[in-house]
Amino acid sequence: MPFKVPEFPGAEDVIVGWDVGSVGADPELFVLDDKEHVLAPTQEHIQKINELETADKLGIDSPRRGAKTNTMLAPDGAQLELHPAGTHCRGWLVDDLRHALKGATQLLPIMGGSRLAIVPAVQVTLSTRKRFPPSANIFGCDPDWDAYSLAQSTKPMNAMTHAWRYGAGHIHLGMSRVHLEASADVLQWVPAFICVQDMYTGLLGVSLDLASELAKRRRKHVGKAGCFRVQPHGIEYRTPDNSWLRHPKLVYLIIDYARSAAGLFKLRTKEMAALASSNAKQAVQIINENDVPAARKMLEANVEFARSLRKEEKDKYCFDDLYMQIGGGSDMAHKVPNLLQAYDEQIRPGIEGASPAKEWALDKVYKQAQLYSDGCHGKFCGGGFDAVMAPQRRAVV
Repeated sequence: MPFKVPEFPGAEDVIVGWDVGSVGADPELFVLDDKEHVLAPTQEHIQKINELETADKLGIDSPRRGAKTNTMLAPDGAQLELHPAGTHCRGWLVDDLRHALKGATQLLPIMGGSRLAIVPAVQVTLSTRKRFPPSANIFGCDPDWDAYSLAQSTKPMNAMTHAWRYGAGHIHLGMSRVHLEASADVLQWVPAFICVQDMYTGLLGVSLDLASELAKRRRKHVGKAGCFRVQPHGIEYRTPDNSWLRHPKLVYLIIDYARSAAGLFKLRTKEMAALASSNAKQAVQIINENDVPAARKMLEANVEFARSLRKEEKDKYCFDDLYMQIGGGSDMAHKVPNLLQAYDEQIRPGIEGASPAKEWALDKVYKQAQLYSDGCHGKFCGGGFDAVMAPQRRAVV
């Protein structure tokens, strides 16, 4: 593969300017009717949510945004896209996603929908496509790129003849505007940065083994390994599908992996880029084929490699506390086999076949002032996790 580690003076100094702590996401889901047909949302549908008398109580927008109307939902073709605010806090991100999902449930009666579906791909019949609004029968947005070949990743498709729609779970990683605009050196490192995300976040997504056949189908057309865009706010990693939206604990897990991989790249730039370069061919095949056993094996090796690079105590955060996201307790639980075993035993059985409303406790309404009262230093960062997964700890309106 043509991917290689760039060589130029002062590269590590440039990378230090990356604001790799800030994260965002724009996951997509589908609205289905009682016959499991896809219903395409429109801006008019979303506007009607704001006219509901219960809108404020339902929490369809985050009060810390100060927004008067719903800005967390947007139509994207046949998909409904969630727009949580970018943040340095996983708890806030989880809370914003819960607000957005709460708003999405209010679209069901407005659109004549029966349920929300968080799946990587859905098949859409020709008769359904003919009923779509024109905006849902156009595949078209800015090109995305393949970090390994530097060619365009997603090839053009005809939305009227293509019978599938795909649910993405893109992750946004912040970079200061001054570095994006002023430094070509930083942009030279973007492909390596994305390949490192594949080595951790991408492999983790495959390891979760949720709707694997649909995930594999999606990657035949979109979201292949190494898929990215450079955005005004930073880097958009476009390989993940939407499976991590199935449960709030998975949001913590996938975001922690993305942030930890970004932090490792910042602290150990050349070592991490060299790891990605040496494993590129195998990782691309694993991710694009959604090979779960191989993904878990490589992920374990990559995490152990990352831990071996730790030279100073300040690097300790990278991957060492991830076991907490799924309720582990031992000091060895952060190792990948322990992490995935806990996931397989504690989380995955509840996710499979469950609805977003159940896993996200969308029937509860919380006082937002209490959600953020703990700041960002408490367990699970700011109380967001507690608010969703342990509602008895929070006052209900």
